[in-house]
Amino acid sequence: MRLATGLTAAVAALLVVASGPVSLARPSTPAQNIPAGLPRGAPPALYLPEPVLPAPRPWPFPEAFPRTSGFGRVAGGASYWSDFLYDDHGAKGVLVSAPVVSLSPPEGTYAYPAGPAAENGADIFRAAVGLGATSTWWRVDWLSLGSASLPAAMWALDTDDSASTGTAAWPAGAGVSSAGSEHWLFVSSRGAWLIDKTGTRTRVPSSVDASSKTFLVQVPRTLLAPTGRWRVHLASGLADAAGDGFAPVGPDSGALPGQPALFNVAFRSDAQEPVAGENWWREDKQAAALAAGDITPFAREVTWSDLLRRRTEPEPRPTGYTNRWYVSSSSFGHGIVRNPPQASSDLKANYLDRVQPYGLYVPAGVPADKPLPLTVLLHSLNTQHNQYATWNPTFLDALCQGRRSICVMPLARGPDSWFFDEGEQDVWQTWNRVARDYALDPSRSIISGYSMGGYGTYRFGLEHPDLFAQAVAIAGPPNCALRVVSPAEVPADPGVPGCEHEADTSPLVPNARQLPFYIGQGAVDELVWSPSAVQQAQRFDALGDRFRLELYARQGHVDWAETGHFEGAIAWMKDLRRAPVPARIDYTFYPSHQRA
Repeated sequence: MRLATGLTAAVAALLVVASGPVSLARPSTPAQNIPAGLPRGAPPALYLPEPVLPAPRPWPFPEAFPRTSGFGRVAGGASYWSDFLYDDHGAKGVLVSAPVVSLSPPEGTYAYPAGPAAENGADIFRAAVGLGATSTWWRVDWLSLGSASLPAAMWALDTDDSASTGTAAWPAGAGVSSAGSEHWLFVSSRGAWLIDKTGTRTRVPSSVDASSKTFLVQVPRTLLAPTGRWRVHLASGLADAAGDGFAPVGPDSGALPGQPALFNVAFRSDAQEPVAGENWWREDKQAAALAAGDITPFAREVTWSDLLRRRTEPEPRPTGYTNRWYVSSSSFGHGIVRNPPQASSDLKANYLDRVQPYGLYVPAGVPADKPLPLTVLLHSLNTQHNQYATWNPTFLDALCQGRRSICVMPLARGPDSWFFDEGEQDVWQTWNRVARDYALDPSRSIISGYSMGGYGTYRFGLEHPDLFAQAVAIAGPPNCALRVVSPAEVPADPGVPGCEHEADTSPLVPNARQLPFYIGQGAVDELVWSPSAVQQAQRFDALGDRFRLELYARQGHVDWAETGHFEGAIAWMKDLRRAPVPARIDYTFYPSHQRA
């Protein structure tokens, strides 16, 4: 082995040329701890076991929530539901603040007051109903809980499963209706009350578990007998000053006069909130229903005999495109933080909580135990994990269903991490969670992305060329700055720290000796100027590495998303396998990128 080192203004590099496999200094992971579908030799973040969320006390049932948002199941005496994440935007009213993700705005317009709500103060994460020996149990888990005094939730109980009986209008200042309810169950950090059709309130036992971010209520069976089949609704908002009703939402918080006090409605199924029509946060139908004041369609049936018999359904494993959630090994706070004023990007996390969403496409018609290739698909600047499902569903179908590949689309902690630090960790950990739940073939993994995701493709592919069989960069800058001609650089935002020399992927191109690259670029791209892609391709060419550059004469930057013409990229994705023991490698790295 010959070892050469050198330092330049652009890169501190280590070049290794060897006749056999080379082991670089890297924290080791015991082989027995690596899921079968993961490659070896990746950063430790890929192998960290998923933390277990705390279970609230005294909840007497298992933690059997689905991992797919918009789905439920029954198990071990309880009925469970997983809601969509970061979907607490209320009704479609009047816009009072710019969206956190500028190209992926929500349909609802409600904004939380400044302070501990942190733009996520009443977001229902999960919900469950259980049948105990002496009580029924009602559980709401919050995604964020900056202060337990902020959120409140209300269940509407149609105890005979008939829309023609009961009362429609909700009490406690909710401002909505749902057909057929005989009782309501209101809960805040200051207590819980069972409310009947006459408005009579009966206080019932409740508790707050801060570690699990749970509000838990017990309703004695002598007070309300659990029989037959019920239809239940659940919604949330902010608690009023007394904690026994909802605080109204005024025009300064995004509501039109007379609109409801509710930010989030549970039990909206995956089918009811499709990603079609730019439903970025899976809350379009919620926003429309709240604006109309009627949330009747969003309900869950509870059959008490199923819970009595402790009937258990399997974990839902839908095919096609869905949103899933995972527990990160890191929590960076609670709620959502915006970028600093006047900064288009700051490379930092915007979505802070320990639970994070991601997009997943599972092709239909494939045996569940058949290992499939994984395609990691990175989103563009100022979008999020649902980008491809909303803008380019035909592309996604061809990429995943057509190629029989499982596709994962991480949020990367926000719209502008450029896949550094917290954003990079999110990519590794979503990959880990998919490998633990689905059969993957680690020899056929592909890294791909569009725009900022194309930059991420260069970074992941060139920093970790041993993990992928192919890399596909579409309209991606080689740096998180826009290059006209070398060595001149035009930063995307001069105020973004980190988008300097050590974000440049060009010095890492020699690493692609064993990794084929596709580069798709528009000649009239107004954001990622075409000479930067041509220069990157010339580096591949000079080294004799495998690459394909497709330069489209009339293609601008957003044309890819608007036209969906990704045929060249998909055609390039052959059934290749990564080289496990190459005869020669070249490897260059930035020491500054080694992050604990």
